[in-house]
Amino acid sequence: MPRLFLCIIAINIYQSGDYKMAKFKIRIGGELPSFKLPVTFTCPDGKDATINMTVKHHSTDEMKEFYESEEKAPKGNVDFIRFMAEGWDLDEEFTDENISWLCSHYPSFVMALPQTYMAALAGHRAKV
Repeated sequence: MPRLFLCIIAINIYQSGDYKMAKFKIRIGGELPSFKLPVTFTCPDGKDATINMTVKHHSTDEMKEFYESEEKAPKGNVDFIRFMAEGWDLDEEFTDENISWLCSHYPSFVMALPQTYMAALAGHRAKV
């Protein structure tokens, strides 16, 4: 964050008399939980659509290995999406056949998923 922004936050907190620190818990080690991720993409008609995905929380090392490894490289869009996600909020089931249909009819979704996912891992917030 720019320093000026941090200074404004500090001044507002100081003036309000609220000196409490934000509390959160980070669990070191073990598998991280899956999380909800809204993926917005452009449809062929130019309108935006959003699918709320349940995605697996991969470490940056796992992502790097996935992209660089010949053995783990996806064989197609279905493998790619299965690596990243475990479900969605559509009425249709999260099956290989339905994933394949989505990818062939809405190719921008295939591009939007990793972009949105990497932004989320980098700390950009998304509204679910």
